[in-house]
Amino acid sequence: MASAKAVDGCFGNEVPPLAHKLREMYYQAHFLHSHIAHFYALAAPTSYSVRTPIPVRNVLGVVAKVGLEIGGRVIKARSFAQRIQILVGGSPPTRSLPARGVSKG
Repeated sequence: MASAKAVDGCFGNEVPPLAHKLREMYYQAHFLHSHIAHFYALAAPTSYSVRTPIPVRNVLGVVAKVGLEIGGRVIKARSFAQRIQILVGGSPPTRSLPARGVSKG
């Protein structure tokens, strides 16, 4: 994303509104995907007390604590955000949606 903005700036490209919206959609999907992963894989397991056995202080332990329904919703939300990233940016995300190549719609 930063590289596309840098190239646009170097060449003086004006980013069409559609390209800006697509970039923002991709970024927001990445933000959601990344923060869900961070919270449930890194932050939540550390909220257990030091007395909790180490094998329980992980993602599976968090899912066991919050329940399968909520755990399933979290996984679906993360999957949904990742799917948006793939649809907008490609898989793997090789396109950074430069200003040129997107119609001025």
